[in-house]
Amino acid sequence: MCCCAIECVQCFVSFLNVILLLSGIGLLIASIVLFINGLAGSLAILVPSLPYIYVAILLLIAAVIILCVSCFGCVVAFRADVCALIWYYILIVIVLCLEASVLVMTFTHWRSGGYHPQIQDYITQRAQLTIGRYGQEGEEKLTSVWDDLQQRKQCCGVISHLDWYKFHNQFPADRPPDSCCETYYEGCSRAISAVIVWDEGCGDYLIDATFRGLGAIGTVVLICFLLQVLLLLFVAILIFLHKFGNDPKNTCCGGSYSKPEDTK
Repeated sequence: MCCCAIECVQCFVSFLNVILLLSGIGLLIASIVLFINGLAGSLAILVPSLPYIYVAILLLIAAVIILCVSCFGCVVAFRADVCALIWYYILIVIVLCLEASVLVMTFTHWRSGGYHPQIQDYITQRAQLTIGRYGQEGEEKLTSVWDDLQQRKQCCGVISHLDWYKFHNQFPADRPPDSCCETYYEGCSRAISAVIVWDEGCGDYLIDATFRGLGAIGTVVLICFLLQVLLLLFVAILIFLHKFGNDPKNTCCGGSYSKPEDTK
């Protein structure tokens, strides 16, 4: 086997490792952002107990392993050490298994024709329960998030403005919080004249935001997964070339190639 083939595969494996290293850095940043949002983000406050933390932890572990594996791969690629290449191959398989678990957690929430109905119901019910804590002592953050969401997205409640009457004992049916008023000013919901509030609930936005976040994570992980499958293939080729393709009689690139001696 010509030594040029080995050198070309080594260069390509190193190139893939550099891309993998950059992907690992991206995954690390994404996992940290997701972890912070899962603990204190507005979506986590309105829809508590979402599996963001679990996905973030898996993503963080996968990112750290990817960084270590890619650095190890850059060193191993140019060493004629079959044993090190085999260990590198095994590490890639482990990372692929971790990424596969993240993909399962993110993409199994979709069904043909739309989002998983049970997940939609879960998000709706959890958000409705937080309405009862609105305005209470110690719930300033939740109150602020609800007000900001309703004003920014021009929505009211989860399904409709009647959620404030159903799930909160301080709001009459036609008097939701001030942040639901189409023309906002302090005390607008308690005005003597008829109050015009947003008809649409905020539930659709919460559901879309949740699935968009999971979809973005799944897409990035899927790209890394496919990249590592390609890397796995070329590492296998490199192992084969080093183990079975080294013939001292072969010459290439103006010189001879000799099989490295096995270290004992």
